[in-house]
Amino acid sequence: MKYLLIIFMLCSSFVFAQETDDFEYEKFKNTNGLSRTSDATVNKSKIKLTPPAPNRRGGLYFSDRKMIVSDSFDVNFCFKIYKNGGKKVGGEGLALVIHNNDSHNKNGEKGVGLGYAGIENSLAIEFDVNDTEGMGGPHVSIQSQGIYPNSHEKKASLAYKNIDQDLKDGKHHTARIHYVKPIMTVYLDGEEMISKSLDLTEILNLDSGGAWVGVTAATGKSYSVHELSCFSMAAKEREVPYITNVGRNIKKTKKIIVHSKEIKIRVWDINIEDGDIISVNLNGEWVLQNYQLTNAGEVFEFTLKDQDSFLVLHAHNLGEIPPNTAGIAISDKNGMQETVLRSNMYESDALLIEYHKESQKGDISRYWEEGEKPEDNY
Repeated sequence: MKYLLIIFMLCSSFVFAQETDDFEYEKFKNTNGLSRTSDATVNKSKIKLTPPAPNRRGGLYFSDRKMIVSDSFDVNFCFKIYKNGGKKVGGEGLALVIHNNDSHNKNGEKGVGLGYAGIENSLAIEFDVNDTEGMGGPHVSIQSQGIYPNSHEKKASLAYKNIDQDLKDGKHHTARIHYVKPIMTVYLDGEEMISKSLDLTEILNLDSGGAWVGVTAATGKSYSVHELSCFSMAAKEREVPYITNVGRNIKKTKKIIVHSKEIKIRVWDINIEDGDIISVNLNGEWVLQNYQLTNAGEVFEFTLKDQDSFLVLHAHNLGEIPPNTAGIAISDKNGMQETVLRSNMYESDALLIEYHKESQKGDISRYWEEGEKPEDNY
């Protein structure tokens, strides 16, 4: 049986819950939470990514956890390039790398690859001190080939700009990458270099919006010391709408990726019918109200308006067997995916529904975020 919450709906208003995530290393006296790769070393509170020698590479990654990169973030790092030698008297440059692979300690190619080329499912913002890709000279560039191995070549550039600064001058320089979906802005020494519209959730296969973040550098026939003296990041997760007079916390527990905006949603009692009563909120709209869950369930259609959508399971009681548990099935043009949400009188589970154009990633979206299928725990 279904009951309408007419009074409840009329007096509801929406606010937003946000989670923030950050790290900051003004100097590297303490390197807890950081991981170095290949030739990177610690020297007097600074990180030397490469020595002044040919064909070296090094990286510095924040390894405590993946950072949220899908919605908004602000990355800053300070660097100095000196002790130049080799064919072009200094090189080759460094890059901020965002990737979602099995380990943060990923190594890319040496030389013109700047330590990131070849890393699959990655995006890099490179500060190249030489013209090695036919871009007309030293440059800043956003490089990605989506889920495929990244490349330093011009064909992989999403946007680039030539720079006048001599980054091999042995002076301190600052880089900043600021992203508020869908605009990524790259700064060098406080000056805006690139402002590009892009969507990281479309370009990369992320882990609930998260990825590893680090800085890499490399030398080839040209070489320099690439040194970092600061590294920081502040990130903010996407916002989840909820109802103020309900007073519940929202817990984002699952994710499903769909390839069409027209979807069907089925909600049912996955266990014994025990009187669970729920309401379902999708992007701030109550699509199912005060519904007593049954094994047969309820099916309704919905058109996704935004790329990222949240389905929130709101419990009105705990039934005879707490917590309030519902099976959720999402069907799009490619088929059906199922998961389980649980809510109580203090906290509501939320399902993130991401819309991806099929041509962007191919058929890689049919997965369970936590490796859990509905029958696993029941």
